[in-house]
Amino acid sequence: MQEKSSINKYFNSDILKPKIFLALFGIFFSAIIIRLAYVNFEVPLTLDSLEYFFYASDILITGKIPNDYTIANNGWAMLLSGIFWFFQFENIINYMNLQKIISISISSLTIFPIYIFARKYVSIKHSILGAFIFAIEPHLIQNSLFGISDSLYIFLIVISFCFFISNNKKLNYLAFLIAGFSTIVRSEGLFLMLGLSIMFIIKYKNEKFVFPKYTIALALFLLVVLPMSYYKYDVKGEDGIFMRAGNSFLKHTDIVPESNVNSGFPFIHTGIENYSKFFVWNMIPIFGFFVPFGIYFLLKNRNFEKKFLIVSAITMSLPTFYAYSIPLLDGRYFYFLFPIFCIVSLLAIEKFSIKMKNENIIIICIIIGITIASNYYLYEKINNEHEIEVLKIAKIISMDKKIINSFLPEEKYIEVTTLPEKWNEFTEIFEKRYKGKSIRSTLDHNVNTVLVNEKNSLEEYMVFFRETNISHIIVDDKNDLAIFDDIHANEENYSFLIKEFDSKEENFSYHLKIFKIDFENFEEGK
Repeated sequence: MQEKSSINKYFNSDILKPKIFLALFGIFFSAIIIRLAYVNFEVPLTLDSLEYFFYASDILITGKIPNDYTIANNGWAMLLSGIFWFFQFENIINYMNLQKIISISISSLTIFPIYIFARKYVSIKHSILGAFIFAIEPHLIQNSLFGISDSLYIFLIVISFCFFISNNKKLNYLAFLIAGFSTIVRSEGLFLMLGLSIMFIIKYKNEKFVFPKYTIALALFLLVVLPMSYYKYDVKGEDGIFMRAGNSFLKHTDIVPESNVNSGFPFIHTGIENYSKFFVWNMIPIFGFFVPFGIYFLLKNRNFEKKFLIVSAITMSLPTFYAYSIPLLDGRYFYFLFPIFCIVSLLAIEKFSIKMKNENIIIICIIIGITIASNYYLYEKINNEHEIEVLKIAKIISMDKKIINSFLPEEKYIEVTTLPEKWNEFTEIFEKRYKGKSIRSTLDHNVNTVLVNEKNSLEEYMVFFRETNISHIIVDDKNDLAIFDDIHANEENYSFLIKEFDSKEENFSYHLKIFKIDFENFEEGK
């Protein structure tokens, strides 16, 4: 009798059976196609993804990790720099698009370990369905298009889960090694390790020398994390992992907090409010139908595998809760829990489909339903035409030097408008002007932005504009401040504002106006 393949031996999975592998490959291919259908290759990277790109570029050009600055989570950027090394593109945008493609590929590849993980909980059919749900989940699809670290972090989470619930003890230890890699991709991996630690002690509590065995697991985690922690501490005096977690805890539990720091009961109250709100929002449009019922089956007849899900969900929710307590109002902090939500959903789906005795029909209906729901969500949320327009307008704004009010999120393209188009021009800037900092810090920018808060009167706004050297006002059709709304709608009432650009006059759908402030005219009209 032929011996089992190593992957089936270690994971007790049927993933390499031809029919199953072909089904999963079909899902993988579909995941790639749907992501490519929505990705926008015409616009450059911005915000976090741009930060990763600059760090990776610094490594690629110098051939070493920067020794005078670092970013908070640099594991993703280090992987990018290694992949960039194999390519020689003429234009910068091609490297940026490669970054998006790598993120898309990793997100799509995650369906394979999702299947292996699901097989510990449900049947083959429902495990394949779980891989499909993960592949088609719209939040994860949209998130994978940005070229940020989340796809890699989630992939490593699921790999670690698969290793830990394997019957092979060697893989249980390797789960901690993978958790270490996840921690240098995102520091939240520290809480993945916490969950693994708790469950390791529970799993081996009846064996001799459980704590010496755990010491080996911990050592594997630290083997990956400590060198990076030392590097960050050497560069910036803070390791970005252990010290960051400890300092954050002390800061927000202080009875007498620093000014402008949410602490104590208000910190907890804000966290509960925002955690609950974003939990509900992230259940739409797919998980909301299944997770509430799945939680019931998760808590019922708890075995080790179910306890593992519960403990992992709790420990990995801690940084999510912290983020919403600060508050950082971004739904992506929940995405790291989506592999768990996926399995919890399958627990409910399997129970209902067996009970209804129409298993295949129910699975087909679920596939059709979530496909329609996912694509409708993506169609509503992703507007590539708007992004292209905003980029064009950002180039117009950046044609000459000025200081403007912040107009988030559209201002994100301001920074990239001054980037050179050619890669060799990019490297020349680094070689000629590099002074112990990143390429990003050596680039010249025509435009600086200033955040404007609510004031009591027009006079107070004008005083603020003078003090902060704001020379131009940017107003669009979704302003946060009432005065900007009024300027947008009734510009004729503000004679001291000289209109320099109106996007409607250029046939843009996005309506934005640029006004230059004439301070002398304002003083004369008082």
